[in-house]
Amino acid sequence: MKSREDFDSEIQRVVERVYEDEMLRSDLTDKEAQPVLDWASNYLYQRLENKYANATTATELEDAPDYEYGRVKQAVLAVIALSSPTSNETPHAILLSSVKTLAQAISGLLGNKNPESLAENPATPRVKAQVSDKELDTNQTTLFNFGLSPETVRDFPQQLSGKTRQEKIDLLISILQTVN
Repeated sequence: MKSREDFDSEIQRVVERVYEDEMLRSDLTDKEAQPVLDWASNYLYQRLENKYANATTATELEDAPDYEYGRVKQAVLAVIALSSPTSNETPHAILLSSVKTLAQAISGLLGNKNPESLAENPATPRVKAQVSDKELDTNQTTLFNFGLSPETVRDFPQQLSGKTRQEKIDLLISILQTVN
C-alpha cells in the first residue's frame, strides 16, 4: 500500500489542481469563485483522507485522487451553470431542470452513476406532505433521499430565481455541504 507520505503528496497535488483549473473559475469573479474553490478543495481533502483511512488494499487508492477530482469538478461546473446570471430570466419550467442538475451533481459526488435509482425509493405519504401537496418528481425525490430538507426540495427553483450570482453560489454551496 502507498505510504502515508506518498498519498499526502497526491492529495496535495489534486487539491492544488482545484485552484489551478481555469474551468473551475469560469467567468466567476474572485469573490464568487472563492467559496466554490474552498468547498471543492475541502471536500476533496476530506474524501481522500477518508479513503486512505479506510483502504485495505493499494488498489483502492490507485486512481482515487484523479477520480475524486473528476467528481468534484462536475459538481463545481453544475454550481457555475446554476449560478449563471441569465437564469434569473429563465422560465420556471427550465428552472425545474436545475433540480435535475443538482441531483446529478450530488449523485456523482456520492459515486452513484444512476441518480434515478435513488428516486426509486419513493417518499412516504408523510414525507410527501412535508415537501408538497403533489407527487414529487424523480429529481425532487432524489434530492430528498439525499437528505435535503423538504423546503429545499420543494422551493429549489424559486430559491435560485431573482438572486444575485453570489447568493446563488452561497445557496448551492450550502446544499453541497450537506453531502457526505
